[in-house]
Amino acid sequence: MEPDFLINYIQSPIFILQHKQKKSGTAQPQLPVGTLKEFEIPLPPKDIQQKINNEIARRISICNNIQSTVKDSLQKSEALRQSILKRAFEGKLLLEKELEEARNAPDWEPAEKLLERIKAEKEKTGNKKLEHIP
Repeated sequence: MEPDFLINYIQSPIFILQHKQKKSGTAQPQLPVGTLKEFEIPLPPKDIQQKINNEIARRISICNNIQSTVKDSLQKSEALRQSILKRAFEGKLLLEKELEEARNAPDWEPAEKLLERIKAEKEKTGNKKLEHIP
C-alpha cells in the first residue's frame, strides 16, 4: 500500500464518518486497535493508488493557488480602499471639472455645513446615537 494513499484515505470524509461512529470515550476520544481492524479500507492496485494520490495532490495545489489569489486580492482591495480614502481626504479624488460639476449640482452641500448640522444634532440629542442625517 502506498503510504500517501493511506494518509489520504484517513483524511477522507468516508473514514472520518466511520471513525465518528466507532470511537469511544468522551473526554479523550479513542479508537482502539481492535476497532481499527474493523474498518473497511479499499485497496486498489498500486498504480491506481498512485493515480488517486496524484489527482488529490493536483486538486490540493489548485485549492492552494485559489486561496493565495483570494488572499492577494483582498490585500490589494484593502490597499486600494485606503488609497481612495486618502485621495478623498486630500481633495484629489475628483478632477477639477468633475468637482465643479458636483458643486453646481442642486443637492451640493459643503462638508462644513454637514459638520455643522451633525454638531447641532448632537447638541440637541445630548450625544445620543444619531439617526441618519441626509
